[in-house]
Amino acid sequence: MTVNESFNTTDSATLGPDQAWIEPVGQYNIVSNAAQSVNPNQNNLALTAALSKDDQYAEVVVPALPGSNQTAGGPVVRGDDTGETYYYAQINTDGVARIYKRTAALLHETTVNPAPTAPYTLRLEASGASLSLQLDGVEIASATDSDISGADQRRPGMYAYQSDASAVRYDSFEAGELAPDPIIPGTTSWTGTTNPTATPAQVGTAGKGFNSQCFGRWDVVERQLVPSGGMKIGLLAFHINGIDKVEVAANGGAWIEATEWTRDATTGYWRYWFTVEPGTLTDGDEIVLRARLYPKTRGLCRVMQDDSQDTTRTRTGAGNLTLFANGGGSLSDDEGTLYCSASATYGAGDGSLGNPFRHPNEAFEKLRTDFSSDVTQANGWRVVCLTRGVYNVHRSWGFQITNVTRWVTVTKAAGLAREDVRLGCLSLTSRGADSFPAQTSGTLTGVSGATVSDSSLNIDPAGLQTMVILMTSGPDEGQYRRITAWDNTTKTMTLDVGFANAASGDAYEIHFDARHPLLSSRMVYPRYKDITIDLGLIGQHTQRAWFDNCLLVENSGGWLSDSNLPRHITVHSKLEDAADITNIAGTVITTSLIGGTDRTGKVMIAAGEARLIKSHNTANGEIEVYFAFSSLTTSDTFDVHDYTNADSTKMYHTVFRQSRSTSLYFTDCDAVSVHNAFTSASIVRNCLSEKVSGDTHRQCGLVVDNRFREIDGSVSGQHTDTGQYFGEPATDMGRPAPQDVIVMNNRDLGGSVDPQVFFLGHNSTTGPYKNFAWVNNAWTFASTDSTAGQFQFDQTNESVPGDGGTAASSHVIFWHNTMRTWFFFRTNNVFAGTDCEVYASVAKYLIAKTGGTFLTEVNVDENHWFETGVFEQYAGTNSTSGAESAVFDNPTGGSFLPIGDLLARVTPKVPFDANNAARQPTTAIGAYEAS
Repeated sequence: MTVNESFNTTDSATLGPDQAWIEPVGQYNIVSNAAQSVNPNQNNLALTAALSKDDQYAEVVVPALPGSNQTAGGPVVRGDDTGETYYYAQINTDGVARIYKRTAALLHETTVNPAPTAPYTLRLEASGASLSLQLDGVEIASATDSDISGADQRRPGMYAYQSDASAVRYDSFEAGELAPDPIIPGTTSWTGTTNPTATPAQVGTAGKGFNSQCFGRWDVVERQLVPSGGMKIGLLAFHINGIDKVEVAANGGAWIEATEWTRDATTGYWRYWFTVEPGTLTDGDEIVLRARLYPKTRGLCRVMQDDSQDTTRTRTGAGNLTLFANGGGSLSDDEGTLYCSASATYGAGDGSLGNPFRHPNEAFEKLRTDFSSDVTQANGWRVVCLTRGVYNVHRSWGFQITNVTRWVTVTKAAGLAREDVRLGCLSLTSRGADSFPAQTSGTLTGVSGATVSDSSLNIDPAGLQTMVILMTSGPDEGQYRRITAWDNTTKTMTLDVGFANAASGDAYEIHFDARHPLLSSRMVYPRYKDITIDLGLIGQHTQRAWFDNCLLVENSGGWLSDSNLPRHITVHSKLEDAADITNIAGTVITTSLIGGTDRTGKVMIAAGEARLIKSHNTANGEIEVYFAFSSLTTSDTFDVHDYTNADSTKMYHTVFRQSRSTSLYFTDCDAVSVHNAFTSASIVRNCLSEKVSGDTHRQCGLVVDNRFREIDGSVSGQHTDTGQYFGEPATDMGRPAPQDVIVMNNRDLGGSVDPQVFFLGHNSTTGPYKNFAWVNNAWTFASTDSTAGQFQFDQTNESVPGDGGTAASSHVIFWHNTMRTWFFFRTNNVFAGTDCEVYASVAKYLIAKTGGTFLTEVNVDENHWFETGVFEQYAGTNSTSGAESAVFDNPTGGSFLPIGDLLARVTPKVPFDANNAARQPTTAIGAYEAS
């Protein structure tokens, strides 16, 4: 727990505004945004709320030295309510630093030479029996004493002695708990499911939350190196009754405890923080961490560890966390480097700096070949793209590195911007064996509409069905078109769609037999860092992948601008012949078409409309459609095509068919001008979604500290959600309903139009969703459509026909959120389970399906609704209602800081808000603390 006080408020005799203070001795006033001692010739003591641990620190910023040498002050730790017991420190203007114990004698005195120059920061730490005084981050005095400790002596604060009218002033104050002891790995193997850790006994007796389980997620990307100085790791954990403590251990070592959320001064984030060290492990040894979560008052404990029976994708990141020891420093993330260049010729390089490869896949193949006897030697290698341009990686069944255990990084050279290096996409599909395409390059000598020419090029016409031209320079750089015809006499290529801006002299490449999206490389643990990525490629990963500070874009660099999915789709590769519909039932279409393999992420065109296919059931000729046609009839003719470029400016993202074992990590990325942003990720942290016409995230486990802007639900026929979670039957992806999901501290930055906030549904064959936490999120776009903008809980998945789910969802908590939209329960029994809570949140209205009994099993407490009378209203306990103009600072101007009825009136469920600012002990309703 961290306590911060700015003193930035109007002059007053009451300290604040950020914390509630007690002043057992003397007095402080607020004067010119600083705390100033008042009473001369005596002690002046002010204390904040007690911390949860004896090991704590307090620091003050001193803006100016007092006028008298007998006037001094500084921070206080381990204070009691009476003001008679505490440790404190001070520096006089003569440069003497002292650590005192009240009510006993001086513990330590030293002279600071030279005397400090204001402004300066004084910090006093108490760790066990050790006391340390620091001046501007450097220790200047220390002492040992164990007399003051225990639950009654944990208030930090500030002290001043004023000998005359010369006051002591403090610009700001901070206090918090010192980090717990480091986690030292033991020697027991915890790899996978070996040596499982027993779950602690159930806590408490029957009542709210008794049968609900704690859940949590690591805020750490796996398989990183832990240096000799240790590595900081964070964990987020929730239970409807709150978390009593979190314990973490490694390889069977000692369990280290954290009892409060704390704020990391480096990142500004709040987590349960720990430090893991390599101990005596040999460099490269696995450090496997597990966590034990304990609820307050009552509930089921949880051990975060791997479960061989658990294949739920969203649970990746809720089990073991595997890192690697590197205490000796013999390992690095730069074990070796191979180079690529956009100006190199494919197949001609050796990967050296002087003779680079053309594409990263050549580097991957070299790693596989060179280290064929021990592929783990590829761990930590880098592939560096040296020049600006488009690079491609292709999947080949003959190429795979499946035994690497650490990240292999693809990145840019120093001096390049991340926009300069783009991993491009050849998102074509055709039948036949997989092979990496042969390729050639050249310069255009003629451009005319959908035809381009190169007078020096000869192409074998036999390859025309699987050929594509990719522009590598000029205004259309990065765009590709399918070659549909080739005249070897005139050297002219006919394209399916013409380039908009190509000109003679622009460079191109021609790829043959290109069948797979770019990033479906069979490299295990690829890390893409500081480069531009085609977002349409990510869904094909079958293992792990980490995207770090990447710009994520669509293939053609544009986003949806039509009112629906396109009426006319450019067909790149027809997968099936035309056929007639023989039966229609909701989103299932039965046809005479039998054969082939499952089709996922394609577009079906029929009666002039386009829809996404979720799966093609080859056993009985049924095709399931992502959303239904409005007026389809028997005997309508349809085709099945690739789901790919609609025209020269748009790329429509696919429905993902991911392996259950897939884990994607997105850290510090920007997804800009795309259809869908983040899908099937274990972590989406500190990312931006901008100009998104589909979903900003779907089926993601941890979505934390992200921003989104211009999410436009009006331009796509697909139902746009800022978040979507659903389970699907075994005939489709066989994906269980997500569990252990945390969506926290995500903020709308404006410009969004009519997306739905969230959709959650499950299928009877995959079970309900449970263990979901939405905390401190601000969805502040205003809905202009009564059917959009909802936070929608649905018992069943409306896109799956006939699921008729009856399983009850449970343990869903919705705390401290701000919405200008509906909070909508689609079916009355969606929460027929237990322990679901809507607390201290703001919304437009709370409604249930009309004509039914309201959801009495949901705890609805301390909320605010600013519209009433729509469908069935249930305000719950101690809730208020009033216009948004009366509760938000300036909603039309984009400020949703609380005023009026939202201001400090409830006990916070978490000690921080959506901006990662500390909440007051009595906090405001909604995502934000008061300004």
